[in-house]
Amino acid sequence: MPSWSNAQPVLAGEYVYACSEPTTVLCLRRSDGRVLWKRTHEYVDLLSPEKRERVQKELVAAERLRKTKLDPLRKKLQEVTRELQGLPGDPFLTKQKGSLKKLVDDLERKLVILDEYKPPRADPLIGLSNCTPVTDGQGVFVLFGNGVGAVYDLEGRRRWARVIRRPKMPFGYSMSPVLAGRALVMSIDKEVLAIDARTGKDLWALSSYRPSAGLAATKVKEAWVVVTAEGSLISAADGRLLARVDRPARAPRCAPMVRKGMLYLLGDRQRLLVEMLLPDRGTGVRLESAATGSAFIGEYYASPVYHDGCVVFWEKKGILSVVSAKDGRRLTARRIGLRGAAYASPTVAGKYLYLGTDDGTIAVLEPTITPAADGKLTIDLREVARNRLDTTRSSPVFDGNRMFLRTHKSLYCIGAKAGTDPAPADDDNPFRLGGTARP
Repeated sequence: MPSWSNAQPVLAGEYVYACSEPTTVLCLRRSDGRVLWKRTHEYVDLLSPEKRERVQKELVAAERLRKTKLDPLRKKLQEVTRELQGLPGDPFLTKQKGSLKKLVDDLERKLVILDEYKPPRADPLIGLSNCTPVTDGQGVFVLFGNGVGAVYDLEGRRRWARVIRRPKMPFGYSMSPVLAGRALVMSIDKEVLAIDARTGKDLWALSSYRPSAGLAATKVKEAWVVVTAEGSLISAADGRLLARVDRPARAPRCAPMVRKGMLYLLGDRQRLLVEMLLPDRGTGVRLESAATGSAFIGEYYASPVYHDGCVVFWEKKGILSVVSAKDGRRLTARRIGLRGAAYASPTVAGKYLYLGTDDGTIAVLEPTITPAADGKLTIDLREVARNRLDTTRSSPVFDGNRMFLRTHKSLYCIGAKAGTDPAPADDDNPFRLGGTARP
């Protein structure tokens, strides 16, 4: 890959889409990894070809002017200001400071073009390409940390591109968007907002108390609903706030999970909340509490995943917790013993559970879940493999007997050995749902 990225690869048809720092999306052929096309999403990329060429020349000249003249003048101004602190009122230094400040101010006004096209400051762990693309199998939507979003068809023809919002907060752009009907819903700074996937036009925006740590989209009867990590239910059609959980977390970091009308998320004091999403004549959707699980100690950046009647949580320091999807009862909690931080979400493929950390290690576990006579579940976890590639904060994505994984250096496609039967399809795997299209 040209550079690193935390975004997951996305599969659609015969293609794989992957992101790269700072604002690049690449399309690769799924069969052999050949790069078919790539697009960048800097602010200048949104200009017409003629204006883009002119602005790029101006940016090069402005950067040269900044390095050769403005930076030395700023340094000299700082030195004179320090001297004046020791000799307050000195007429020569006072006059010199005034002259230098005027020169600096004049040059800064000339270089304002740098500010207009300069991307926001990126966190070194997140970068600007943290958001995983979204696909419906016909097109792919990308969003980058400079606020630029775009939709392409699978062959790379751009349908639209625009600055959706210029983020002002260091972490206000880092959560992946979701597709809810025709609405592309995302969280930027302290807003949850939606745009029309077909045209790129704004649909609605809803202010929130803090940036959402993640979103989930689901259908309740015929209505598309978006759920935030804080437990707010929002109508994807018009942005109306439909309902909110009673005990939301103050600062959630992991996304919620919705499966078959059940919502799972961490509430206050890091307790698992299990809520039913039910139709309602008044608002369209309502919440009804189904269960409350045990407290979860630690920090949870990874999204939970469902597997065979259970919900799996993966804590930043490598603690695996498995709870019953029915009643929230914890079945097991154990430290797996991986080095590094767990930012990537756990993944289920076939009968295996994949747990990774950012040092590139992935543990493969085989859970055996057994219902007892009283209807409660018991679980046994057997580790069957442990493998290490290079640094990654991305989750593996599976299709048949192939695994796709984006590390900081490479995009891997790892297949079964010759003669091995393909892995069985798993309809409960959220990485197969959510837009992934089979050939």
